[in-house]
Amino acid sequence: MIRSVWSRPANKPGPKSSASLQQQFPNSTSSLLYHAYTVYLFSCNNIKDIICMGFLFGVLTASVASRVSMGPSLPFSQIFESAPGMLLWSWSNLFLFNLHNQRHAPAIAEDAINKPWRPLPAGRLSPHQATRIMYCTYPVVLIISSVAGGMLPCLLEAVFCLWYNEWGGASDPVLKNILNGLGFACFFAGPLEIATGQSVISGGMKVATWLSILAAAITTTSHAQDFRDMDGDRATGRMTVPLLIGDMNARVLLAFGVAGWTGVACWFWGVTVVSFVTTTLAVVTLSLRIWSRHLQNLPLGFPDYMAIVAMILTAGTVSVFLAAAFAADLGIHLQEVLADDPAKFALHMRGFLLCKPVQFNWDKTIAGTCTGENTAYLVAGVTNLAVDMFIVILPMPLVFRLQMTLSRRISVAGMFSLGALICVMSQLRVLWLANWNLSDMTYTVTPGAIYSILEPTLGVVNACLPTIKPAINKMFGTGTLNWSRRDSLSKNLSGEVTVQNRRSNFIGPVKGNITPDFDRLEDDIHLHKVRVEYSPERKVTYGNNITVDKEFKIHSPGDDNV
Repeated sequence: MIRSVWSRPANKPGPKSSASLQQQFPNSTSSLLYHAYTVYLFSCNNIKDIICMGFLFGVLTASVASRVSMGPSLPFSQIFESAPGMLLWSWSNLFLFNLHNQRHAPAIAEDAINKPWRPLPAGRLSPHQATRIMYCTYPVVLIISSVAGGMLPCLLEAVFCLWYNEWGGASDPVLKNILNGLGFACFFAGPLEIATGQSVISGGMKVATWLSILAAAITTTSHAQDFRDMDGDRATGRMTVPLLIGDMNARVLLAFGVAGWTGVACWFWGVTVVSFVTTTLAVVTLSLRIWSRHLQNLPLGFPDYMAIVAMILTAGTVSVFLAAAFAADLGIHLQEVLADDPAKFALHMRGFLLCKPVQFNWDKTIAGTCTGENTAYLVAGVTNLAVDMFIVILPMPLVFRLQMTLSRRISVAGMFSLGALICVMSQLRVLWLANWNLSDMTYTVTPGAIYSILEPTLGVVNACLPTIKPAINKMFGTGTLNWSRRDSLSKNLSGEVTVQNRRSNFIGPVKGNITPDFDRLEDDIHLHKVRVEYSPERKVTYGNNITVDKEFKIHSPGDDNV
């Protein structure tokens, strides 16, 4: 009887008796379930991020295949007919990678602590058995790729897998991230080739370029998963990007990576970067506003709910313009739109053309009349501009009456003056409306669309900025946005506030578990002794024994009267 490579090795060599086999696996069904569950345990951690994401990438990209020169765009019904082959390709290549990755002694020791349910630390099979299964899996993977498709991504993934797991690629933090990015690109490319029947290097390398962008984005951001394991990695001597360049530098690299590659992706697909970046910034600042309220243990108030409503309306505005760009060729010359699909022009005519006959909107040589032409839009733009300027100017007198140094007041006023950017966008939109050329309206409408996106998104950002200090301090340190200066005597040489200089010495005992932990602060405008003179005969007594001095004089050192 041949011993299954999936079963545990016996203490002594030799075939097991039927009674022993029956004791270990009561029937063939339980044996099959046991082996299937073992296979599942190898790859269960990567179902969402590799198998599902690769399948989703293949389905969505195949639905717009003509735009990336991979044959005609396919309907979803036809794409889903290829779903079994796409999923089988992804799982087989992932299973082979995990066999390489989990069979070595250091990996088993680490999994025994972090993931003890994995097959090798759980004792479901030995490293020797895992190695034998790995060698047997290679021809299976190659057969699947030759029949279903995706041979080139399969071969490239095999090379990157060996480099990562067998040739020391995982030991170098930079090379590890590069190989991760390349590996993900292969897992994206395989299902796409199966769905379309085309190679990713065909059609002018457009898909290959897109996959390269994704690989670069993953390379520069995949170290995000290492932040939570910094203590363990430091203890075990594993070098990761956060340990190599520092926690803050790694976070900055992550932020720039996300923002930078997002811009590159928008450029590749022809999506306006302005709409994506400003909308993302608005969502981030609104999220920080809500988080700041949570950190302060404060309920959301009316202004917070209004900010959420403004964000919803802003998202609707942005969605309209994005839909116009994709569905109605916003930003394309009118003649190209008419030649490609005249029906798209109807969307623009319904929203912007106010003349009779319709041709008079772009051909002024014929007889016709316009209902104010752009007057309605111009009036709305001027009204928005007036309201924006009023909102910016309104708080300035109050800001400059605050008891702060001049530089501090200017800083606060500058934060409120970010609203001036909104006024600039409104002014630019008014100027654009006054000179809008309707003869090529699908193309000349683009600046107005950009101004209309910038105005509400920057408005949400400006409304949320004054409230996000607690969240920023939570992320980057307590004093990141601390506008109050600490007394220089309240810090020791290490920069830590000493216990002797806490205000707890002045406020007495505190009830409960709350301990006073306030830093000693210094006034921006230093206080000094003054002398007050008043006349007793000038006193006036009101009800409830309230006495008010109607006239008094204040003297400070070196001054006569203040």
